[in-house]
Amino acid sequence: MTTHDGEFLGDCGLTWQTVDDTPVLELGYHVKTSAQKLGYATEAAVACREYASSHTLASPLVSIIHRDNSASQRVAGKVGMRLDQTLRHSSPVHVVFAMDL
Repeated sequence: MTTHDGEFLGDCGLTWQTVDDTPVLELGYHVKTSAQKLGYATEAAVACREYASSHTLASPLVSIIHRDNSASQRVAGKVGMRLDQTLRHSSPVHVVFAMDL
């Protein structure tokens, strides 16, 4: 993600991860501290969700988020994901948010 004048703000995209020993499509996003709470992560995440949905890439779509990262958890909620306590990531400090596409 960059501004119109080229300032780097962060990244957002889709990547394959493993959850419960199964490949799943993850929606990931990172925004630099000075650009947080301005809607950039949500806007980019919605665009990626729509791309995954319109191209029938996979279902479910997940986000693997550190259990203490409430800001990223809010973004996941804004794009329609919910905490899925039935899915487990290999890292015990991460939780999995998921949604069907």
